Amino acid sequence: MPAKNNDSEPLALFTVICRYRDGTYVEQLRAKGLPEAIEGWIQRALRSSTVPVPINEIPIIADQLTSEGPIAIQDCVSAWVATAFPESGPVWLDIIKTALE
Repeated sequence: MPAKNNDSEPLALFTVICRYRDGTYVEQLRAKGLPEAIEGWIQRALRSSTVPVPINEIPIIADQLTSEGPIAIQDCVSAWVATAFPESGPVWLDIIKTALE
């Protein structure tokens, strides 16, 4: 049975691949759409150690991701790239709408 939000709308599965310093970190989350997937990733980064970005830089990353927005990857369906440049080094996010189950 598909995951649903409070409005009973099906939630899509998003895969977020974060490249930061010398590491690659993969998260999957369910969201209504791309903006909610980015917000969900930001919220997870604030409360977990999965992404080793300094906690004080998460708001900077969030501002840059939401103000500049992700860019659709040419010739791909449901795939985006987003970047942020906090003091500790660039953060690249590849975001893929993996499935709607």
